[in-house]
This record gives sequence, C-alpha cells and structure tokens, in this order.
Amino acid sequence: MENIYVLMSKIMGKVGAIEKKKQNKSQGYAFRGIEDALFSLQKILAEHGVFFTPKVIEFNQVDRPSKSGGINIYSKILVEFTFYGPQGDYVKVTTAGEAMDNGDKSVAKAMSVALKYCLFHTFCIPTESDSLIDTENLDEIREMQEYQNSKTKKEPIKAVDFNTFANSPITKDDEDSFL
Repeated sequence: MENIYVLMSKIMGKVGAIEKKKQNKSQGYAFRGIEDALFSLQKILAEHGVFFTPKVIEFNQVDRPSKSGGINIYSKILVEFTFYGPQGDYVKVTTAGEAMDNGDKSVAKAMSVALKYCLFHTFCIPTESDSLIDTENLDEIREMQEYQNSKTKKEPIKAVDFNTFANSPITKDDEDSFL
C-alpha cells in the first residue's frame, strides 16, 4: 500500500488542466469555480483512497455598510485541510479564504475560495493543457511579454504572512477591493 505522498503525486499526474470556462459577466473575467475542481478531482481522489477534511483555524468577520445602504458581511478565514491516505498517514495544507455577501453566505463563500485554491495549488492544476500552447510561437510570445513588462512598471508583489492576513481586521481598502 502506497503512502499519502506517492498517492498525491499520482493524483497530480492524472487530474490535468482545468480551463477558465466560466464567465463573470458583470466584471468581465473568466474563471474556474470550485465545482470545476471538485468535478475533476473527486473520482481520482476516491480511486486512490484519498479524502480530506477542513478545519477552520482562524476566523474574522466584519459588517460594513454597502453603497446601496444595506450591509455587507466580510469574512476572512484560515483553513487547514488534512488529506488522508488509506494507511492513515496524512498531509496538512493551510489556505486562506475571504469573501463578502449581503446575506448569510460570506463564510461559505470564503470556505469555497480556500478549498478551491488549496486544490489548485496542492495538485498543481494548470489553467491550460499542453495541447493549447502554440510551441511554434513561443519566442514571439516571450518577446510580447517582455515588451508588455517593460511598458508597465509595476510595484513588486509583497509576500503575505497568512497568520497576519487572517487575524487582520477588514479595512476600508479591503471593502473597496471587493466592490
């Protein structure tokens, strides 16, 4: 019987790409949802005798007035997912999630975000398959990327300490980033 590390590697090799086929029409972007990840992984996990359990280890929730005069509930969570193998061995993965809702679903949405990114990152799930990459034009693509990068001078991305992230109160800047 194989250990959890071997099984997770085998699962990673089987899952394949999950393309961004869903469309957020109001904000104009493509995305992959939690259902896409679960649909792609559920049978493969079961075939290998691997399952996982979530445990919320940090939680922060704040009510904020919305632009329309209602209330938005913002939730930040830190979730520890434990992946178990048939031998009882396990791997723990900790992921942050945040979401807002004007009803009672901000925590459920934050849990979905945490799970989605846990699965995508743990199993290294790409957004495109190899067959979609045009290898004949890689040099052109690289040149275009370098040109674009030279035109847009961006600030370096700052590292995030997820313990600080999950415990930090939601600020006005956070609220604006949701809207």
